[in-house]
Amino acid sequence: MVQIIKDMNEFKTFLTAAGHKLAVVEFSSTWCGPCKRMCPIFHAMSVKYQNVFFANVDVNNSPELAETCHIRRIPTFQMFKKSQKVTLFSRIRRIICCYRSGVMSNPIFEFCGADAKILEAKIQELMRQESEEAGETEEVFWRKEKFLSLVESPSVGGYI
Repeated sequence: MVQIIKDMNEFKTFLTAAGHKLAVVEFSSTWCGPCKRMCPIFHAMSVKYQNVFFANVDVNNSPELAETCHIRRIPTFQMFKKSQKVTLFSRIRRIICCYRSGVMSNPIFEFCGADAKILEAKIQELMRQESEEAGETEEVFWRKEKFLSLVESPSVGGYI
């Protein structure tokens, strides 16, 4: 489910509720064509990734919050963990590890635009990182995600 955020207090409450879990915030507007295309996809991701918190901020209704979060284009998707925006510095340990092993990927700061595949790839990358930090293997991570999607699917008999 996507939570609608209208002001800074609701934003802070949302991030606090997410705690150590990944939180993805979509900054959009009702008049924006690409935002309209991403809306149902973003909602579908919120159902698919039950361990991730999703929220939407309408930049026209919350201009102060958009300014505080440095939103310059819409749609913009920002990722947060532990109430902090995921930045290069919050991922430095992972980058050093990947550099040493010879595997480098693009750092995640935020994502602007209406490309659902890129957004989902960034969410999955951060979820894998979270699993690795918890000591799970990638195989365990994907088994757990598949199980959650089956159990929480309305077509399998509803939510547990």
